[in-house]
Amino acid sequence: MNSSSQAPSRIAFFVDSLPMGGAEVVSLALVQGFVERGLAVDLVLGVRSGDLQDRIPPGVRVVELAGPLTPREVTFREETLRMVTSVPALARYLRRERPAVLIAAKSHANVTAIAAKRLSRSPTPVFITEHTYLTGELPSQEVARGTPKNRILRRTYPLANRIVTVSRGAADDLSAVAGIPRERIDVVYNPVILPGLPEKADAPIDHPWFRAGEPPVILGSGRFTTQKDFPTLVRAFAHLRAQREARLMILGDGPERAKVEALIAQLGLQDSAACIGFVSNPYPYLKNAAVFAYSSVWESFGLVLIEALALGTPVASTACGAPQEILQEGRLGRLAPVGNPEALAQALLVTLQEPSPTVTEQDLRPFTLDAVVQDYLDLMGVASPVTGELRSGRAPKVVGM
Repeated sequence: MNSSSQAPSRIAFFVDSLPMGGAEVVSLALVQGFVERGLAVDLVLGVRSGDLQDRIPPGVRVVELAGPLTPREVTFREETLRMVTSVPALARYLRRERPAVLIAAKSHANVTAIAAKRLSRSPTPVFITEHTYLTGELPSQEVARGTPKNRILRRTYPLANRIVTVSRGAADDLSAVAGIPRERIDVVYNPVILPGLPEKADAPIDHPWFRAGEPPVILGSGRFTTQKDFPTLVRAFAHLRAQREARLMILGDGPERAKVEALIAQLGLQDSAACIGFVSNPYPYLKNAAVFAYSSVWESFGLVLIEALALGTPVASTACGAPQEILQEGRLGRLAPVGNPEALAQALLVTLQEPSPTVTEQDLRPFTLDAVVQDYLDLMGVASPVTGELRSGRAPKVVGM
């Protein structure tokens, strides 16, 4: 593949399946964006299963490798062993179809794609995308380097033609943990601002807290896990309530929800704080909240944070990685140290009391579908057959495989 203006014959995206997950949502958005640019796209699945199947865009060819289904959550080792069964089938696909590029999403799919390329001896460049911090809940990058998962990644990831992460912080973490030179890692943000977002946000909200004249609502959203650290948000809200009237609403579900609800009761906040569970359309809540609050311990990205900015909602966040990057070190929203309820309460208070920072179209453009698709086309070194646009023509690095 070179940097000529000729469009590639076919681009392939590879994911294991289509559960309701961030990487899968992003992959389908990219598929849609490439189709809209007039490119032929294959969606290669380990198994055709998951809640997102109905979001596959029209005109996309679906290729199922038909690996065995595993209906429960599994460890990385179990997932990788299962995906091994997909390697020969993916290798056959690469030999037969010879797509212009294969883009894999998530660690186990990345490893499978690299192994299939080696087995097939295909000339197809493999782009791998890492959507998370490999350090995660581990105490240090030194410890992370020694885990079985990350030892596998250290051996395989350097063999990819392109290595892409979703933030500079995630790129730094991947470089340190997987031993990949930082200059080999490209950063392409996730496409968050998608067509239809304003229309979804304009839907009515059937909740009394959002009626006219009610106290301002601070909104949290996400899966109730240790990573999201909703207890810190609840404690921060308790500090805030000692200074002014407000309400806290948290959308989502997960294993830590009962713990958070118990803390709300323990602090006597039942009348002003509530966990309301999964909401199929969270955007009206996001648009009408007085503040969107992010309390995570770490984040490789910040999807809801960007959606809030796009809808004009002020934000306050812990300085937990990518949010610092997204908020431009505090220019677009207040930041507080991780795990510090008092500091987060102060950030929330200031956000409620002072004028919101100005968020421009230029600030948000890197997170639009159009910009992200163009970034990938630049990495491939090809132009869109619809727009003819080619910004940089960066040819993929070729690594001996």
